[in-house]
Amino acid sequence: PGAQILETLSTWNWQRDIDAQVMLGVIGTQMLGGALDWRPTVWITGGKASGKSTLQNLIKHVHGGEKGLVQSNDATKSGLTSRIGHGSLPVALDELEPGDERASKEKDIITLARVASSGGQWFRGSSDQKGAGGNVYSTFFFSSILIPGELKPQDLSRLLILSLSA
Repeated sequence: PGAQILETLSTWNWQRDIDAQVMLGVIGTQMLGGALDWRPTVWITGGKASGKSTLQNLIKHVHGGEKGLVQSNDATKSGLTSRIGHGSLPVALDELEPGDERASKEKDIITLARVASSGGQWFRGSSDQKGAGGNVYSTFFFSSILIPGELKPQDLSRLLILSLSA
């Protein structure tokens, strides 16, 4: 099926000729998820009607729908860690656009993706003083018109940015 998926990915108007092949590699990486020592984070950017949401839909179908992929248009870090649990399902978030300057939602999700790149651990306190935590082994895939905030060097070193034209 790789050749058929590549043919389909090639129908998008990528800024670089190689990006359809890179996207095929991303899909393979998503399938291997937790078995890898390192997982890239991928961000698709493009203007309105460039095909970002349609690409998200293709990714969902390639992974077998909701059982093979955590996909959302509005998620939080806590929601994602709850949904992923101790698994390694790939995460696809559409329209992760810049929010309120004081909001940390996007920053928290980007930090979670950074931790997931190497299968790192996250820890948080809780009201019952027991705390919560775990390892994250998911491959993150974002799409938006703009990338929110200023990404730190540690985020950029883990990030593939692929651009679509309308």
